[in-house]
Amino acid sequence: MSEQIAGAALDREEAAKIEGFRDLWKVQQDRATVRNVYAFHDCFASLVFGQSLSSSAVEDGRVRSHLFCGGTGAKVALFNRWLGALDGAHFSVRIDNSLFGVLAWLCHEQTPCDTKELARDWFNMRAPSAIQLAIAQAVFEGFLLGKNSWAFWEHVGDTTRAAIDHNTLEVWRTELAKRYSAITMFHDTLRSYFLREVSSHGHGHQQFEAAAHRRYVDREAHRLVNRASQIAAQVVEETAQGSLVARFENQLLCEGKAVSAEEISERLAAAFSGTHFNVEVQAI
Repeated sequence: MSEQIAGAALDREEAAKIEGFRDLWKVQQDRATVRNVYAFHDCFASLVFGQSLSSSAVEDGRVRSHLFCGGTGAKVALFNRWLGALDGAHFSVRIDNSLFGVLAWLCHEQTPCDTKELARDWFNMRAPSAIQLAIAQAVFEGFLLGKNSWAFWEHVGDTTRAAIDHNTLEVWRTELAKRYSAITMFHDTLRSYFLREVSSHGHGHQQFEAAAHRRYVDREAHRLVNRASQIAAQVVEETAQGSLVARFENQLLCEGKAVSAEEISERLAAAFSGTHFNVEVQAI
């Protein structure tokens, strides 16, 4: 009650809201039922998405959609589940940790990124499981996006569907803040531009505009990552002429002859000077 009267812990109350299937991971009772609901929901969503692709196919057997021109989010994951239905020779180009790459370039961050090593340290495992690796990746991405406290907790949960202890996440985030000091300084400086004067008597009271700050960070981070995928798509089109390229935020799906991962990495390093991008090219 004291928190409610003081107007404190509003971010915790906001993060605790359950407003749809995406938020069911926040339910701590009867976890088996939650997993079953998610399994059914994911299967149903995949079937609906597959049906929409099928109905969108024209006489030449191709699907034309804006999704293939920089698609992001859940639809990309749903599309990847249907890659087995492709006809002909295809390959994928994945830019590993592209968000870190563009932010390291922007902030002049020199510390290398290795989420596998983070998972080994945090979970004290020589060979972390798939969910542990996913948690480490989600924690790292939340840090890169400048999230903290309950917004950080919600980001990790939304990505992994795992309710990690809030204090544990804050310890991990603090470790990342110390390790990647240039990125930390960048976000601290950026937040200062979203402090609004709210005192009418010259007392110097300022209020942080969290919503405006979050919209700006998400928009600009997406814009930079999108530029990296555009450069990768240009390399494919130039070196494998005639290839058909579907471009997503951090990966490409290409029809035709595979290209060199090294060439794409070199072009990205030239565009984002001083930053190395790990690029993986894999046949499908």
